Amino acid sequence: MKRFRAGVFALLFLVAGVATVHTAFAQDLHPLIVEADSMVAGLDAVRAEFKELESRVGSLSGEDSVVTARRMTNMVVDALDEVNQLADLAVRQEEEGLDSSRFRDYLTDMLSRVPLALDALEKDVRTSLASAEERAKSADPGELGLIEADIARFNKRLDAVYVQSVEYVESLKRMGMDDSAVRAKLSEELEQRAQLIAGRLQRAIRERDRYEAQAEQYPAEASYRLRADAAQAAIDGEVGSLERTADTMDRLGLEVTEYRTLLVEATGELARGLGDAKVAVNLLQKGLANIRDWIFDSGPGVLVKVLVFLVILTVFRFLSRLTRKAVVRSIDKSRLHPSQLMRNMISNMTGNLVMAFGLLVALSQMGVSMGPLLAVAGFIVGFALQETLANFAAGLMILFYRPYDVGDMVEAVGVFGKVSHMSLVSTTILTIDNQTLIVPNGKIWGDVIKNVTAQNVRRVDMKFGISYTDDIPKSEAILESILKKHDMVLDDPEPMVKLHELGDSSVNFVVRPWVKTDDYWDVYWDVTREVKMRFDAEGVSIPFPQRDVHMYEEKLLRPGQGE
Repeated sequence: MKRFRAGVFALLFLVAGVATVHTAFAQDLHPLIVEADSMVAGLDAVRAEFKELESRVGSLSGEDSVVTARRMTNMVVDALDEVNQLADLAVRQEEEGLDSSRFRDYLTDMLSRVPLALDALEKDVRTSLASAEERAKSADPGELGLIEADIARFNKRLDAVYVQSVEYVESLKRMGMDDSAVRAKLSEELEQRAQLIAGRLQRAIRERDRYEAQAEQYPAEASYRLRADAAQAAIDGEVGSLERTADTMDRLGLEVTEYRTLLVEATGELARGLGDAKVAVNLLQKGLANIRDWIFDSGPGVLVKVLVFLVILTVFRFLSRLTRKAVVRSIDKSRLHPSQLMRNMISNMTGNLVMAFGLLVALSQMGVSMGPLLAVAGFIVGFALQETLANFAAGLMILFYRPYDVGDMVEAVGVFGKVSHMSLVSTTILTIDNQTLIVPNGKIWGDVIKNVTAQNVRRVDMKFGISYTDDIPKSEAILESILKKHDMVLDDPEPMVKLHELGDSSVNFVVRPWVKTDDYWDVYWDVTREVKMRFDAEGVSIPFPQRDVHMYEEKLLRPGQGE
């Protein structure tokens, strides 16, 4: 704590000079100066509160002393944030053409002393961390979990100190000051810390695996389970610390591929390295190395394992077919009445799961390490199947909302035809002229879907024209009688015949009978044919388009003639 206070005093001496800068800029009402005044006032308040806490911390003991010391640490971290923000503000003032020479001198002196405060914070946290690690060496198994939680908390505070250090380096760069020495020192420290965390993480993984095996072998011995849980807590803490350290190293442009690869291997979470091609390549190389080592180590037993592999796949392929048939029978006998897409999806997914399980069993029998291979497979799927995954999501939406099913006549994305097959990624449509079109589900779901056969009853819309000289009631009666006599025209809803419009060459009727969906085109063709025949028989004309053409003769004059 003494070293901590000594380092903090170096920062507070800087804050003491704030009042002078505050007075120098108080008369300027520019927003940037007003903002600087506010930040300076905040630092004054921090300094006053810190001095008051420092005067009391020596007389405190126990929990009060710990809480006060933690509060003082947080105040220093907040003060460092303010220093970095003031550096940004100075640069913005100069960009606005303001005179910030005195403010820059103040910041230059302040930034030169920040490393002392950071060093004091780091030493204080490292002291607490070392104490916790020492307690863990002799602690009972039941206490290890709590101690590991303390270690994780101290590591998080130490990582925060390094983040502050990076922000300090960035502030030096923004201020145009030389940051090379500080950057090099910080880069070296971060490299050493990342290597240390990586080593502790690998050691914790080995300890967890060992204690897990012992806990399974001796379930009555509770200490093994407690130690395994403590090792897992240590893994979680080291994973968080390594991830934070890698992010901090990224800000300095340092290479972190090795550490992000370790994070993926330790957690099995591909999102920690997703999008980083170097991590994917590293995982692929490790997977290939495992396969190579397996081939060399297996020796004469490789042939036997290959035969076992093939036998297992054959058995599971047979089981997959039986499973699909059993699922289909169960669905058909159920009262759910699912769509064809859901029926196919459930049966195919069940069969594929059986085959996937069989593949894993076969590979495990051959001694292949599945971790790196699964990680590489995940990266390949993520990069190569982005569009397929979008189609898969659209297929799920079609599955649950059921805008159409196999056998329906649909029109979507400019394609019209009968749905002949459906999957979770595409829909196969058979057009009227017997062409097979495979349309991705993503395109269908993102467009208007017209399901022609979704309803049992449809209306046939037709229009017929007669001459202006023809008898309208007679023509209307002919059309109504044609609809009434047709067997496929429904009485309910009632068919409609109405005079619709007076066209350029004809008087037009709309004829709209209701029919069963399957009878649509039969009625359309029958009625059209019957209308022509009845109109001819009854002397009702269907006029051709007509135009009135007026001819004007223009008299031409010869040269020399008058009008």
